[in-house]
Amino acid sequence: MSIARYMQMAAAGVVDGGVDTTISLLASSAPTGTTYTSAGTTPRSDFTLADGFRTAGNASGFAYPLSGTDALDPADGDWLIQTSVLVTNRCSDPSIAVWAASTGRSSPQWAWGTNSSRVSTQMNCNAYLGLWGQSVSDTGAGSLGSSYYHSGAIVTLHFWYSPSITRIRARVSDAANDWDISGTLLGTRTSVITETIGSGTAPVYWGLSSDFDGVSPSSVSTNFKQVRIRSMPDGYNNPGNVPTAP
Repeated sequence: MSIARYMQMAAAGVVDGGVDTTISLLASSAPTGTTYTSAGTTPRSDFTLADGFRTAGNASGFAYPLSGTDALDPADGDWLIQTSVLVTNRCSDPSIAVWAASTGRSSPQWAWGTNSSRVSTQMNCNAYLGLWGQSVSDTGAGSLGSSYYHSGAIVTLHFWYSPSITRIRARVSDAANDWDISGTLLGTRTSVITETIGSGTAPVYWGLSSDFDGVSPSSVSTNFKQVRIRSMPDGYNNPGNVPTAP
């Protein structure tokens, strides 16, 4: 989608180029707009009305049980995926991943490094916000500090998937439902890699997960509260180091 086309649609009242979906995960089962793939997954996960989509325990192998029902098509523009998530421990380790829809919902693997099955952002305790591609990575975004995780603490993960400029970016802010990215940004800079799925032309799914070792799903596990998915005009805010919402 061109900038001109984006401006035309915005003027007509179509927000962010046509797609702007916020999904509450405070539900007893996968809400409309999401698909839950439970068989053989890690980490352990479930849903509750009070806590949302709860994830807990070691992640390995296929590890993104909750995904978007509809694939994101690069023909519709670039994409911003955001999720609001409870982090009561420095190693709650929430993650957003994107992978080729053609490979199915059970294909993305958890890895603390590059992996051919997906691209992802993962909080590695409070050490850094990592960005891992299929063959390249960025773990140099700096310490996230020690003030953001505590009882009841919620942060917002931001994941920009920009096939039009072959770029993926990530940031985390210390605020709940921080869709306009006005909360305090954690770390010293945005994580950036120059890689996309299928040369940037393949429709993709997004998914949520975590790697919070030694716990079970509960009110203090890694609990996702909401997710927001938006299409953006091609190359949005390029080459800004800290992308922001319009």
